[in-house]
Amino acid sequence: MQQLLAAAPREFLLACLALVVSHGVSFVLIYLGQREYRHTTMKDLMNAPYRRIAVLHIAIIAGGFLVVQLGSPLGLLVALVALKIGMDIMLHNRSHREPAPAAPAAAPAGKHAGE
Repeated sequence: MQQLLAAAPREFLLACLALVVSHGVSFVLIYLGQREYRHTTMKDLMNAPYRRIAVLHIAIIAGGFLVVQLGSPLGLLVALVALKIGMDIMLHNRSHREPAPAAPAAAPAGKHAGE
């Protein structure tokens, strides 16, 4: 492990550290702090990343084709990174919304509210 860390570029280690801190803060604030564990099932947790992974793969594949066709990767790569960050933020916020309150029960047929 020490050889691997010694061979890794400093920027890579900083990126890994940033990822660990980001996910750690999210875990503490959302999962523990907002008590997301009370209404989240194991199935929900296991399925959550797959939407992001699908979007990421589509963006990488489509972006790769476009870079080859256009012959200039810089602008397109910046656009793909911005798109991926925006999509991640949107999906992250959507996945951590408060669950909607249950709708009030409808009155039985033929009855009116307050009867």
